[in-house]
Order: sequence, then C-alpha cells, then structure tokens
Amino acid sequence: MSDERFVELVEKFLDNELSPSEETELNKILDANPSFKSELEEQIKVKEAMRKMMMKNPNKEVWDGYWQRSYNKTERGIAWFVFILGIIIVAGYAIVEIADNLMNDTSIPLFLKIGIAFSIGGGLFLLFTVFRERLFTSKNDKYKEIQR
Repeated sequence: MSDERFVELVEKFLDNELSPSEETELNKILDANPSFKSELEEQIKVKEAMRKMMMKNPNKEVWDGYWQRSYNKTERGIAWFVFILGIIIVAGYAIVEIADNLMNDTSIPLFLKIGIAFSIGGGLFLLFTVFRERLFTSKNDKYKEIQR
C-alpha cells in the first residue's frame, strides 16, 4: 500500500466522499499501520480547526486607504498617458517641421540630409524600442513586488 493511496483516502474521508469499498480499504490500512491512525487523527483536528477559523474583516481605515491608493494609481496612470501623448504630438510636429525645412533647404548637401534623416529615424526607432521593452518588462517582471 502506498502512502499516496492513503493520502487520497484520507482526503476523501475528510470531505465525506468515501465509498463503502474505499472505507473498508482505509480501515484495513489503519489497522495495519498505527502511525497512519495518529496521522488521520491529526488531520481531523486540523480540519476542525480550519472549520472554526474566521477571517477578520479589515477596519474602515484599511478600506479607505486601499481605495485611496487605487484611485491614486489610476489617476497617476491617466496623467502620465496624457502627458506622454502631448509630448509625442509636440515632438512629432517639431520633427515634421524640421524635416520639411531640411528637405526644402537647397544649400545643404544631399548626403547630409540623408544622414540627418537616418539619425532622426534611428533615434525615434531606438526611443520606441526602449519604451516598448520597458512596458513589456514592467508587466512581466516576476520580481516587481520584491523590496530591497
């Protein structure tokens, strides 16, 4: 008889789900192993203690603090989103104006215009990839809640 079968039967016993044949099997195991009897009695005591246990309701101050933190996080997230959106709009307009003035200026050589365009494009692409990576890392960081 394996210990796993005993554990399975004890779980069913504690949940009142034993069939008559399983009850007979459990009784045979208990008769053969006195140490299993003490383990069963201990499990019954634990089950009874868990049944009597009640969760304490948090007081009003705890709930108020919880909702205040939730509102603060939501408000802060919305504020950051609006701020970044404004920066993107202004920066986008500035880049379009700079590119337009650069391309219309005939005194600047073509290779310099291409170099500036690649620099701006590469910088924007780099900024986008860093932002995307930070966003992905913040959502999937399994160590985020650990405080140093």
